[in-house]
Amino acid sequence: SDLDKVYWRIIQSGNFKEPDRVPIWDYIDNKSIYDYFAQGETDYDKGMVSVYHGLGIDLCRGYGASYSENDDGKLAENGTHRISGCTCWEVQKPIKKLDDLAGYQIPEMTDREVDEYVETVRKQIKKFAPLTMFVPGGGCGFHHTYGLMGQTLFSYAIYDAPEEIRRIMGQANRVFRQIAEGIAKARLSPFFFIGDDIAYKNGLLFSPYFLRTTFIPCLKNVTEP
Repeated sequence: SDLDKVYWRIIQSGNFKEPDRVPIWDYIDNKSIYDYFAQGETDYDKGMVSVYHGLGIDLCRGYGASYSENDDGKLAENGTHRISGCTCWEVQKPIKKLDDLAGYQIPEMTDREVDEYVETVRKQIKKFAPLTMFVPGGGCGFHHTYGLMGQTLFSYAIYDAPEEIRRIMGQANRVFRQIAEGIAKARLSPFFFIGDDIAYKNGLLFSPYFLRTTFIPCLKNVTEP
C-alpha cells in the first residue's frame, strides 16, 4: 500500500539501499504554507500535520512557529528572540561574556522529565503517522554549547576558557544522552536526529583537531544507546 511505501522508503534509505525515491525531509516554519494546508485549524500542531501530509514530506524532526511579514521586528520568547524575515532569531544569549562561563550550569534531566519528553514524542509520532515519520532527537551538545553564547564569544572561549567550554559541553552532552537513552528504551523510532552544525558548504567552522576532541566524542556518546 501507499502507507507501507512511506515506511519502507525511509527504512531502505536508512540502510543505504535503493528506495522507490529519496525520502523527503524538511523543517517547516512558513506561515503562507501553513495557512494554505491547515485551512483555519486552530490547533497549531494538528495544522502542521496537515502541512506535512499535504506536501508529501516523509520525515519530520520538528517544526517552528510561523510568522507573517507584519510580525517582523517584534520580540518573542520573553524578549530573547526577534522576528526577522518571517523567522524567529535569538538575540539575547544566556552567556554574554567570558566571565559568565564559570557560573553556568546545565542540570541533568530528572527521570520524570525524561519520561515526559518520551511521552511527548510518542504523541507526535502518533499524530504524524502513517504518512509522515516523526523523528525524535535534537543534538549531541556541541551546537547547543556554542548556541548559548554565539560563534564570536565561543571562538574566543575555545582559547581563553577551554576548561569551562568542555565542562558546559559535557553537561549538555549528558542531557542529550539521557534523551537518547529514553527514546531507545521506549523503542519509539528507528532513527534519532542529531543536527549539530560543524561546517558550511565551503569548509569547517572549527579546526579538525578541535572537532576530534569535542564534537566526535559527544556524537559517539549520544549515538551509543
